[in-house]
Amino acid sequence: MNLRKLHSISIHNKILIPFVFFTTFLAGLLLIFGSNTIFIYMERMLRSAYTSGQFSDLQTELLQLKQRVFWVGLLISGGLVLFLMLVFSLIIGVITRYIRRFKAVAQKVSQGDFSQRIEVTSDDEIGQLASIFNEMTSNLQISTQSVIQEKNRSEAIIEEMPAGVLVTDLQGDILMLNRTVRAIFGVRETEVMGYPVARMVPHEDVVSQIDTVVQAEGGTEETEWAHEISSGGRKRFKVRSSLVRKALGEKLGVVTVFQDITLEKELIELREGFLRTITHELRTPLTSIIGFIELARGGSGLDDRQKKYLTVSLECAINLKTMINDILDLSKLEAGQVELKRAPLNIYDLSEDVIESLVPVLKDKGLTIKNLISPQGSVVYGDKEKLRRILVNILSNAIKFTHEGGIVFSSQTQGSDLIVRIKDTGIGMDVEGQKVIFEKFRQLDYSSKRMYEGIGLGLSIVKELVELHDGKVWAESRPGQGSEFFVQLPTVPPAEKTAS
Repeated sequence: MNLRKLHSISIHNKILIPFVFFTTFLAGLLLIFGSNTIFIYMERMLRSAYTSGQFSDLQTELLQLKQRVFWVGLLISGGLVLFLMLVFSLIIGVITRYIRRFKAVAQKVSQGDFSQRIEVTSDDEIGQLASIFNEMTSNLQISTQSVIQEKNRSEAIIEEMPAGVLVTDLQGDILMLNRTVRAIFGVRETEVMGYPVARMVPHEDVVSQIDTVVQAEGGTEETEWAHEISSGGRKRFKVRSSLVRKALGEKLGVVTVFQDITLEKELIELREGFLRTITHELRTPLTSIIGFIELARGGSGLDDRQKKYLTVSLECAINLKTMINDILDLSKLEAGQVELKRAPLNIYDLSEDVIESLVPVLKDKGLTIKNLISPQGSVVYGDKEKLRRILVNILSNAIKFTHEGGIVFSSQTQGSDLIVRIKDTGIGMDVEGQKVIFEKFRQLDYSSKRMYEGIGLGLSIVKELVELHDGKVWAESRPGQGSEFFVQLPTVPPAEKTAS
């Protein structure tokens, strides 16, 4: 039996070897003790059958035969035991060599060398185990390479992001920072990696913001601050920190993004300066122009054509003043410079005042208007002048795009809010129009021969004012079937609404 054949013995036969070994040894012992018993029995029979002289001769021969049988049995038993021990040791050696190979390859795999493989030389259980191990290692190599590639790709993207990205653990120690963050604070990665964020960031607000996100168990915190960057110059940043969790909800750390808003702030300042210039250089003279035109219209000696020209000039001047006022108002709203003077007020009374102010325009176009808002119970909590502006803008918009039919005011209660509804029978708009109707400077007709005047700020101002009241505004419409605007306003102060 050569080593190749021994190697092909199945695991089941190998398990039986110890049993065969002990069985053979036991058989040899039984042969020895069994033959000894037989000789004792034969000796008794011969003692009874022969005389003492005859038995003495036979006893000597039996003793010699007994000794020969004993040694023959002992030799046979010992020989079988030695033979089985040799076979068993050879098999153990083959298995041991495979185990050593497994151990050596497994150690290299555990150290990250996934290219290691075990040589498969048979189809038995050991060979199958080696094949399974090689397949597992190959799959592990592919998965590891994919993870490493994804990690390198993510790190490269984060490293090249124009915004600064800082990752800290739950204790506030730095785990990762990209090139932008290093440039902001003028540090090397090796100088701050693994250290508390306070070592790199000299701003207590940012450090406390990261701690707040961890303690608050989630959410996002945001702040703005100015910083002298290492390359020179003062920059302003918007800093946003967010908690990162695993899929099962376990907290991992905090990601903080530093966004440079210096240019944005400079543009805002330029815009505000420009608007101040408009206020002084355009608005004030325009008021004087309107006054002089009205004075000229009231004078004597003008024919109908001259009065018509003055009327058109007055309307254009008023429209221009309205546009300037809209731009200024929207700018103040976006800059947070508008304060509300909230108080309970009856929306029915306010809507009646707005309708009355626009009755001449409604009559000129031949439109009807109905106010179905209930005089009782239609109380909202808001700023009277700002709410008047909301209703005026929506009603003016409805009048502009309605050529026949009319407009209906109504309301409905929803929880602690009141929804004011303004429905017209105008030209309507499609779904895309409804999405952009509240955006700044957006109009549905951009053609050079468009029928409707305006620069697209009226409804933008409505949206800003409604949201300033913690409300909502939206529109529903179909082309050719009119539009309906919904304004949802609170009926109680914000503190009471939050408590409820």
